[in-house]
Amino acid sequence: MKTRRRDILFCLILNSVLGLLFVRAEFWNFNDGLLHEIIYLAAIFAVCILVPFLVYRNTAVQKLYLYLYNQAVKCIQYLKTNIKTILLTAGKALCTAGVFTVLMYAASKLFQFENNYILSLASCTAGLILYIAWYYRKTAAEKAERVFFLLAVTAGMFFIMTAPAEVGICWDDNFHYDGTIAMVTVNGAYYASDAEIIDHVADVALDKKFYDRESRGQRTELVNGLYADGEMMPYNHANLGLNTITYIPFGVGLVIGRGLRLPYTWIFRLEKICNLLFYAAVIAAGMKRLQFGKLLAAVIGLIPTGLFMASSFSYDPWIISLSMLGFSYFFGYLQDENSKITNRDMVIMIGAFFLACLPKAVYFVIMFPLLFMPKDRFQSVRQRRWYYISGFTLAAVLAGSFILPRLLHGAGSGDSRGGSDVNAAEQVRFILENPMRYARILFHFFLSYLNPVNAFQYMVNYAYLGFGKIFHLSTVTLFFAAVMDKNGRTGKTKAVTFSTMFAVMCAIILVATAMYISYTAVASETVAGCQYRYLIPIVLPALYVNSFDRLKNPLDKNLFMLVPQLIMVLVFVCDTALALSSLY
Repeated sequence: MKTRRRDILFCLILNSVLGLLFVRAEFWNFNDGLLHEIIYLAAIFAVCILVPFLVYRNTAVQKLYLYLYNQAVKCIQYLKTNIKTILLTAGKALCTAGVFTVLMYAASKLFQFENNYILSLASCTAGLILYIAWYYRKTAAEKAERVFFLLAVTAGMFFIMTAPAEVGICWDDNFHYDGTIAMVTVNGAYYASDAEIIDHVADVALDKKFYDRESRGQRTELVNGLYADGEMMPYNHANLGLNTITYIPFGVGLVIGRGLRLPYTWIFRLEKICNLLFYAAVIAAGMKRLQFGKLLAAVIGLIPTGLFMASSFSYDPWIISLSMLGFSYFFGYLQDENSKITNRDMVIMIGAFFLACLPKAVYFVIMFPLLFMPKDRFQSVRQRRWYYISGFTLAAVLAGSFILPRLLHGAGSGDSRGGSDVNAAEQVRFILENPMRYARILFHFFLSYLNPVNAFQYMVNYAYLGFGKIFHLSTVTLFFAAVMDKNGRTGKTKAVTFSTMFAVMCAIILVATAMYISYTAVASETVAGCQYRYLIPIVLPALYVNSFDRLKNPLDKNLFMLVPQLIMVLVFVCDTALALSSLY
C-alpha cells in the first residue's frame, strides 16, 4: 500500500506539471469552436485524472511509472554522490572548449580573418568533442552508445544555436514547422510570429536573407515582440495526416517552451533540440542491441546530412532513427544464436518499423526481411505465429495507406512543384503502356543514383546551404566502418541477405516510381525530385548484409570506436560553420 501511494503521488506531481505546461501553452479562444475546447479539456483530463487512475488500478502502467520513479531517484542519488566528480569533469570540458576558443581568436589575428560568433562557437564545440573523445578513450568500445549520443547532441546543438531562427534552411522545413504548430494546437493558435517566419521561407532559402549579424538581431526582436504581444492571424495550417505523428518530438519542445513563457526564438530552437535528442536517443537504443555493427550504426547516425536534418524541422530523422532501431533489434537477434525473442523486443522491433514507415509508407517493403528470422529464435510456436501476424498486418496497413488512396481516387494531378508538364494520371498510363521503356529509364537513373561516387549527395548535402567541402573523408569513413566493424562471428543468414537486398531494391524502385509519377514530366527520360537523402534509411541494412562476416578486427577497440565518429561530427561542424560564417 505504501508503494502504491508513492507511485500515485509521483504520478500526480509529474502529471500536474505536464498539465500545467499544456494549459499555459495553449491559446484558449472559444471562438475557435467547441471541438478545440473539448480536445483540450479531454487532454487535461487524461493527463491529470485518467493516467493517475490507471497507475492506481493497472499493473502495467504502475510498472512504467515505477520505472520512471526509480530512474529519477537513481539520477538524483548519482548527482548527490558524484557531484564533485561531475563538476570537475564539466570544468575540464569548459576549459578545453575555452582553450580552443582562444586558439581560434589567435589564428584570426595571425592569419587576418574575422573571428565571428559562429567560428568562436565552432572552435568551442570542437574542443568539447575532443574532450568527450579523450574522456572515453579507454571505455569507448564498452560505452559506444553513450559516446554516440554525446557527440551527436554536441554537434547538433552547435548547428541549432548558430543557424538563424528561420525556416528555409532545410528541405520543406516550413511545411514541417507549420505541421508541428497544427498538431499541438489542433489547427489553432496561429500567431503573427508564426506567419512572419513561414511567409519569409523563400527569402531565407533562395535569397539567403536574415543570415547576417544585423538582420538576425532585427528579426529576433521582431518575432519575439510579435509573440509577446499575442497577435493572432487567420488559421492557415497544413492538413493533419499520418505524418503528423513525426512532429511529436518538436511538439514536446513547443509545449514546454510556450508553457514556460520563453521568447519565441528560444521556443523555435527548443523544438529542434527535442527532435535532436529523440533522434540520438533512438539510435543509441538500437546500438545497444548489437554485438557488432555498433560503429556502423553510429557512423550512419552521424552522417552529416542526417545530423543536419535532425537539427532542423524535418521528418526524415524520424524515419532514419526508427528504421535503424528496428534493424538493430533484428540484426541483434541474428548475431546471438542462443537468444530468444522476448515479447517486449518483438513489439519494439515491429513497432519501430511501423512508426518509421508511417509518414512515408512507400518504405513498407523494408519489413520483408523480418519474415526470415530463424525459427530457433522464438520461444514458442505461438509467439512465432503472432510475430508473423502482427508484422504482416502492420505491413499491409502501410501498403494500404500508400496504394488504396490511388486506387480509390486515382493518381491525382501530381506535385505542382515539378512543373506544368507533370500529370500523375498520364504518367501512370505511360508506365503501364511502356513497361520496358520505363525499366530502361529506371536502369539509367540508378546508374547515377546508386553510384558510390555520388554518395556525397546524401553524405554532406546541407539543402539550401549547399554541399560540404570535405565529402570524401566522410564517405570513406562510412565504408571503412561497414567493412571493419566485425567481431569474427556471423550476423546474418543467406535468406536474410537476399531478402534484405530485395527489400532495399524494391524500396528504391518504389521511391523513384513515386517521384516519377508525382514530380516528373510525362514520359521524361529521367526521374526528377528523387533526392539522394531518401537513401539514408536503407544504408544500414544495405551495408550490413553486403559486408563480410567473420572478419576479426585487429585494431584497438576504443580507438576504432572513437576516430570514425570524430571524423563524422567534425566534418559536420566544419562544413556548417564555414557555410554559416560566410553568410554572417
